[in-house]
Amino acid sequence: MKKFWICLTLLISPPLFASERFSRSQLMMGDVEVTITVSAASVDEKNKVWTTMEQAFAAGSAIEKRVSEWNPESDTSQLNQSGGQPPRVVNDDLLLILLLARDVSDWTGGAFDVTFASPDKTASYRDMVIDEATHQVSWQKPGIKIGVSSTAKGYIVDQMIDVMKKAGFQNVLINAGDIRAIGQDGKKPWTVLVRNEPKQRDCTFSLKDQALSTSGTAARGLHLIDPRIKQPVDTISSVSVLAPTSSLASSLATGLFVLGKPSGLQLLKKSQRVSVLFIDHQGGMAWTGKLQPRCTSR
Repeated sequence: MKKFWICLTLLISPPLFASERFSRSQLMMGDVEVTITVSAASVDEKNKVWTTMEQAFAAGSAIEKRVSEWNPESDTSQLNQSGGQPPRVVNDDLLLILLLARDVSDWTGGAFDVTFASPDKTASYRDMVIDEATHQVSWQKPGIKIGVSSTAKGYIVDQMIDVMKKAGFQNVLINAGDIRAIGQDGKKPWTVLVRNEPKQRDCTFSLKDQALSTSGTAARGLHLIDPRIKQPVDTISSVSVLAPTSSLASSLATGLFVLGKPSGLQLLKKSQRVSVLFIDHQGGMAWTGKLQPRCTSR
């Protein structure tokens, strides 16, 4: 699964007395370096920290195999190969991913849509039929292909966080380009730096029980597709989304990039759950909600 993200850097302060910070990285989802950091853990928990991290990586990798369109054996690939007919039973993870994706598609008026890769230019998320009770998914028309990477990547981060939480760790940050933080980094919120190319503007975010996802064009150019017209878009330079979960933040970052600044600001101006920062090609900024980015020019 591949999705562009702006450079995200975790800013680390000195460890607390009588506790340590533990961090481990692993390549997942192709070439994505995923890092788990646990803060303020007791020195006596060292072995438990490492073991739980390995369990979280294993859980994330298992989900990836089940849902990635890049794995020909996954339920996503099987759906694409079958053309959605007859209806296919999908695993719990893909079901939840598709349900969230459908909600975000509704919210953004189709600016986010997992059917963006369909050869049929008229295809949309409305052509998906999802039966929650039976876990069956099918298409209402032939020629639909889905790509779930934007939602699935965030979903994997969320599930890895759940592994850490269930083991008792309450101060954790997972950085897979999409970021999810729970608790704090010592006595302060987690601090994340987002590097943006326009005017070489860098923005710092403070995270506590939040997720952050950024979509933009700096590294890969015009790679984001407007699913409504099946064409690349160049509305803004980047958009950063703060939301309760990584799956929601990642999906919305893609959809809001497609919508652009005026429509995106209008969509979220009354949202209590989500905040967004838009940066245009001239380095101009606009944001919503409780978001208060600290941005400087390099």
